[in-house]
Amino acid sequence: MNTINTLFKYSFVDLIALISTFSLGFAKSFINFGILAESLLYLHISLALISFLLAAVLLKLSFNTGLEFPKIASTISFSSIVLAGSSGITFLLTNNNLFSHIMLGAFEVALISTSLLIGYLTCFFRLCKRY
Repeated sequence: MNTINTLFKYSFVDLIALISTFSLGFAKSFINFGILAESLLYLHISLALISFLLAAVLLKLSFNTGLEFPKIASTISFSSIVLAGSSGITFLLTNNNLFSHIMLGAFEVALISTSLLIGYLTCFFRLCKRY
């Protein structure tokens, strides 16, 4: 039960990091020049790295729970964060807009799967408290 509780807490932190990363990327897309845009890009990349590390921790914790749905949701979240990060780096190197669209889609999948994980664990805790 302690592993599930830790997984639940890290899922919230990962969701906040993903939302912050997405918001900074969205703000950077509106401001494409100047010092502010460059600092937003560095902050965006830093939060993306934090999201990656949290997703890796979630993946490890979910495999320790023995529950099937957290394993699936965290695997999807981790995979989509890796895809978004590699697409973002490729976009910075090639300046091809296709990679920015892939990055956006992958981050949306990561947001959805992390939200599903939080919802599942919330229901799991409510059911466990009944018994």
